[in-house]
Amino acid sequence: MSLLKIIFLILCLLLLFASIQAQSKNPAEDSFTQKHNKLFGHNPKGVNLAIRLTDGKNKFYQGETIRLELAFSSTVKNAYSIDSATYDRSGRLEIDDFVLDKDEGVVDPMEDYFSIRLAFTGGGLRGFPTLKEKPELINYEINEWLRFDKPGKFSLYVHSGRLMKGTNLNFDGRLRLISNVIEFEIVPAEKAWAEKTLQDTIKLLKNEKNEEYRRDACLTLRFLNTEGAAREMIRLLDDEDVCNFQASFGLRSSSHRRFIVEEMEKKIDDPQFPVTETFISVLGFNAYMLTNPEPLPAYNGDDKAKAELHTQAQWKQWEKLQSFSDKYKERLTLAIPQKQRSALAVCLKTLFSSNYDKKTPNPALVNQLVNVFQDLSGDNQQNLLEYQWEQIASPAFLPLLKKIYEDPPKSTWGIQEIAIKRIYELSPEEGRQIILNELRKPNPGVGIEALGVLPDEELPEVEQLLVENLLKHDDNEEAFASFVERYATVSVLSLLRDSYEKQIGKMPCNLQESLLNYFLRVDDEFGALMLDKAIKSQNNEHTGCYSSIIEKLWVKKFTPAIEKVILAHINDSSVEVADDAILILGKRGSADVEEKLLQRFVELKREMKGREKEIKERDGEVHYDSPKKLEQSLINALAYSPSWLMNKERLANLLQFCITNDGRKNVKQLIDSWNTSITYSATGEREKFSVAQYSDMNVDELKRKLSQFPSGTVFIVESAYTKNEKAKKIFDELKDYLSERGMKLIVENNIDDK
Repeated sequence: MSLLKIIFLILCLLLLFASIQAQSKNPAEDSFTQKHNKLFGHNPKGVNLAIRLTDGKNKFYQGETIRLELAFSSTVKNAYSIDSATYDRSGRLEIDDFVLDKDEGVVDPMEDYFSIRLAFTGGGLRGFPTLKEKPELINYEINEWLRFDKPGKFSLYVHSGRLMKGTNLNFDGRLRLISNVIEFEIVPAEKAWAEKTLQDTIKLLKNEKNEEYRRDACLTLRFLNTEGAAREMIRLLDDEDVCNFQASFGLRSSSHRRFIVEEMEKKIDDPQFPVTETFISVLGFNAYMLTNPEPLPAYNGDDKAKAELHTQAQWKQWEKLQSFSDKYKERLTLAIPQKQRSALAVCLKTLFSSNYDKKTPNPALVNQLVNVFQDLSGDNQQNLLEYQWEQIASPAFLPLLKKIYEDPPKSTWGIQEIAIKRIYELSPEEGRQIILNELRKPNPGVGIEALGVLPDEELPEVEQLLVENLLKHDDNEEAFASFVERYATVSVLSLLRDSYEKQIGKMPCNLQESLLNYFLRVDDEFGALMLDKAIKSQNNEHTGCYSSIIEKLWVKKFTPAIEKVILAHINDSSVEVADDAILILGKRGSADVEEKLLQRFVELKREMKGREKEIKERDGEVHYDSPKKLEQSLINALAYSPSWLMNKERLANLLQFCITNDGRKNVKQLIDSWNTSITYSATGEREKFSVAQYSDMNVDELKRKLSQFPSGTVFIVESAYTKNEKAKKIFDELKDYLSERGMKLIVENNIDDK
């Protein structure tokens, strides 16, 4: 056979082999690879995201923790930064996506929980390091997002939203970044391995005090996904234990829900088991999910109708979920007589804390709580006294409060102050005597938060002693300055003026703030001079307190003398000072300052002329050195002031002064949403009203604002707001008030009434 024929035959065989290989490839794998390659090709030049498994292996049991490292680097100097957040207060960080080549047998273990919740408190501490050639590292346990219910081989890459163009908080938007692909295998969990892992973890948690090691052990339990791990996590549902968070999420994400519900229901009736708030929440969630609730309708942010249906369905699910938790609270209440002492204390704390919206005390439960109150931790005692007091307030607490005041729990800062306030509420005479005794001490054990609760405007009987202790200039100087600020009379003004006038601008910030507030309270003319001096103390010889003086100003009466000084600083060379001056004038200034603020807006526009390109480039900034900050403050001061009305026409006039796109957008939103509908809400004894852009007003503040509208204005209130007697009475009075001023209030049926 000739050489040419041999070569031809070899080529044919190679083509046949390539064809067979192509046909044998998994289409899903091809799609995964093609999608990854396409996205990877769009990564910014010079930036890299490399991922790797950090435990030195690529084969894992089902339920084994899989740790992943993300390494961000850049060969382009000072061009990119990353968001280095490692947690979110909501319980899940949604900044990186984990993309698998197949999803069969893979579930998001927390999807149910996060889809049903209506709102989360998000955010958390984070940094924004500039990327260099040396990588910035982020570590994950991917089990938080992926639970492998079936064995198999997987490929994964990360689609990250951490990358930002720019450095030093001067960012020009976020960029998406695609990692390399890694491969790993999930194999069935051997019973012996799972049991050993569980027992080793239980042993570690029993003996280990280091919070970091305990956290890792808690994660092992969370992801193990066995009945034994679930039983241990139920035991760890302690609101004060570092494992509480991981245990609660592990129980919510477990595939053993029925087992968990049965075990937790037994614990409610167990006399020795302390049932916490988290316990009730987790049990209610799992019991509800066992009912197989209907999936939420698809959410589409661009389709308002679908978005509304989604929100309504969320509310219905949330209400059903709450009904399960309420059922278990009722069951816990029935179990209270059988609970033993230490468990009883925690269970009572749970009932009072989880029923925070029920303000009527239950005398029987309150008396039981008093008997076991000191079995609670100091933090739990403090939380009940501070946040659940309306439910537990009772004269039976008085001896206990005195004991806490005299001998507070160790490592519980602030509980003495709370005890004094509660003593004063239950027994004003005894509370007053304790406060006066504390004010006379040369080394006070509590601060102004408790000692300032007396209704007296001034306390001449202790002021001499307060001033004497203040002028010792010792470690308690700031504390005594706060007492003088609150209670001293004008009779000690000359003494304090002689002692401190020359030091204004040079003393510690807290001390200076207290003295300025005292001067302004007893002699506003002299106080205003000292305030002006403090603000002007901006050179290197001074303390730097000038930047926050206006922000922390506390005076009951915002007098013309104070207003005049602050008005002089809306053009201050310090943007921080000017900004605070503008904001406080918007909140507390008289109607006379409106024209001055408008004039300052015009000046800002003029100052920015010729700098349009710079402003556009820095439009996303909100730092104190940016024109945008002043613009925002001027808009807020002018648009929301209680002293004048910024109506639709006047808001339109503000548009011509705006210097940034965001500023114009904010004003346009105010214009578009302008209306004369009055809304009403009540939280406890507090009523809140809103009209146009003005919100969070009490009834007197509302009347003041309504009086600024022109005669002939017609206001509308929906009938839903007038259904209870108290609200109806308020709106009937408003009708008369407006009628006297040539305006009308119309009650209009809302959708539910039609």
